[in-house]
Amino acid sequence: MPANLPAKARAKWIKVIEARDKREKIKALEEFLSAIPKHKGTQKLVSHIRRQIALLKREIELERKKAKGGKKSSFMVKKEGDVQAVIIGLTNVGKSSFLRLLTAAKPEVSPEPYTTKKPIPGIFLYKDVYFQLVEAPALLAEAKSLGWTPQVMALCRNADALIIMVDLSGDPLYQLNVIVRLLNEYKITLKEPKVKVKIMYRRSGGIQVIGDISDASSKQVEELLNSYGIRNALVKVEGKAKLEDIEESILFADSIYKPAIIVLNKADLSGAFKKAKILAEKLQKHGFPVVAISCIEKTLSSRDLAAFIGGTLLEKLGLIRIYTKAPYSKTPSKRPLVVKKGCTVIEVAEKIHSRLAKNFKYAKVWSNRNKGGPVKVGPNYELADGDVVEILAY
Repeated sequence: MPANLPAKARAKWIKVIEARDKREKIKALEEFLSAIPKHKGTQKLVSHIRRQIALLKREIELERKKAKGGKKSSFMVKKEGDVQAVIIGLTNVGKSSFLRLLTAAKPEVSPEPYTTKKPIPGIFLYKDVYFQLVEAPALLAEAKSLGWTPQVMALCRNADALIIMVDLSGDPLYQLNVIVRLLNEYKITLKEPKVKVKIMYRRSGGIQVIGDISDASSKQVEELLNSYGIRNALVKVEGKAKLEDIEESILFADSIYKPAIIVLNKADLSGAFKKAKILAEKLQKHGFPVVAISCIEKTLSSRDLAAFIGGTLLEKLGLIRIYTKAPYSKTPSKRPLVVKKGCTVIEVAEKIHSRLAKNFKYAKVWSNRNKGGPVKVGPNYELADGDVVEILAY
């Protein structure tokens, strides 16, 4: 956490926010960095800013090479279905075999390294929810060889979640360390924050705070943002935040959390089971869901693997299924709306059509909680997984 940043340093941050392109942002970050006092309390911030500058320079160089070569990126994958997860790992860990096992996609499977050269999508269905898996080209262990790492990291940032694959025939811990290091370099964290703070900059309206801040008033939050040159913003807090969490969200806003599942492949090989058990115990202590499989020997059936991956992704992302039913219809929709836990009836109405929400009258909800039949509810009724909703409007 940055400690006691001087007013001079804080005042320079507004230039970082207002930078219009990468070169302008690099200059603003360098000026901000030069104004930060170097001591133990600012080490995390200084490292973060330096990584930002290095990453922006890499991106500029990559764009220059692409422009010179006249090549367009083919890495963007349109999201289809309800949840998108990117499969990442080093070369020859079994990503293509994993995609084949779970989906109808047919990527080439070869012992040759770096066979996959562009993202390959595939979809599987679990509990009426469509999951899109995207196999990314292999990450490079050597930091000096960027390869397609920046494009893969862009895929990861845009996805809902990650599936990290490691090969039990090698050193799985080394592979994980390489992947985590690369993710950190590109400001992607696998550790879920206890408190989520989102600052949305605005052109007017002053500073507005929504949520719980335990050690500061709204006025103090406003003073903090003003000291960084921020005059108009909406601050949304999930959880119980402190003033230092607000400051971290200002300076580390570009860092992003992605839930991840760790897949330990080639569990059928000699000695792999023991290795997998030790590693799984370590990872599970840190909250990572882990599954050990063999894509070739199919030690886990496609159905069981889909249940584990699909169920875990829904849980980690905090998603539930809501089925809708039109008035006078006998049956609900076959495909559910996939929404966040805590979703209310009026939020479902808004997802269906803004007019339905505007003219909302009441709703009927069929639920496992209500064994006696449908319950008549109002707009703020909180829904649960598997509920069926019929909305009536004026």
